[in-house]
Amino acid sequence: PDSENHENVYQASVNLEPRVSRFEIYGFEDESAEDPATNKYTSVKLDKIALNHYYTKYDFVTKTPSETGKVFDNPDKNTLWSWVESAKAPWADVLSAEETELTLTPGQSKAPNGGAVAADDGEGAENIITYGLAHVADKANNPELLLTLHGTTADGTEEPIYLRGQFTKNSQAFNSGKIYRVLYSFSDADFTQPERCVELNVKVANWTVVPVTPEF
Repeated sequence: PDSENHENVYQASVNLEPRVSRFEIYGFEDESAEDPATNKYTSVKLDKIALNHYYTKYDFVTKTPSETGKVFDNPDKNTLWSWVESAKAPWADVLSAEETELTLTPGQSKAPNGGAVAADDGEGAENIITYGLAHVADKANNPELLLTLHGTTADGTEEPIYLRGQFTKNSQAFNSGKIYRVLYSFSDADFTQPERCVELNVKVANWTVVPVTPEF
């Protein structure tokens, strides 16, 4: 109803389409070594996680990413720790509910807050690390996760270790309007070749679009 008695009121249908994708990390998993191999690290403590390979700007109409301000750096073993520490955005501390660093033992998985990992591939998970990402048309431009950790060996020695996780091998390009849910799984073997990159698997879901009716 036109409560203001306008003379030029029209009715129109509007289809809403999300112009960014959402990327969620809902858990971390330290895989146990298969017999007869054993884990070098009796536990790993997560330090920080940072995002690389992402665009800060893109055209909402054409979905073309802008070269201005994109973050496509290539830190190596000598510069990665300082890069993660100084990453402007987006990055997050990985802390439990008690504000302590998240620690995993072999075979263990935890949500980012230290609780249980959500079932059903992260559907409905409440304790997540979330990033908003620009649309990309080429999977080579998918995001990369840089993860710094400290591993403790059987004799109590603590060593700085890191991982690079990419979404390329079995993934499609991160398109707008999609939710990408990730359980970040790794093993001791990954730390021997961190530059090789851990291939991360994703569960893809669509955003729910809610119809909007304008009111006068």
